[in-house]
Amino acid sequence: MPEAEEADAAQITMTYPAARQDDHSLHLGPPRQVL
Repeated sequence: MPEAEEADAAQITMTYPAARQDDHSLHLGPPRQVL
């Protein structure tokens, strides 16, 4: 569900703001598109 993935990505971005560009290297869940 895209909405759920976007919400999860937003939460991760808020939790790891400095690492949001390296989200693809964070093994916190399924691979997501790096914006």
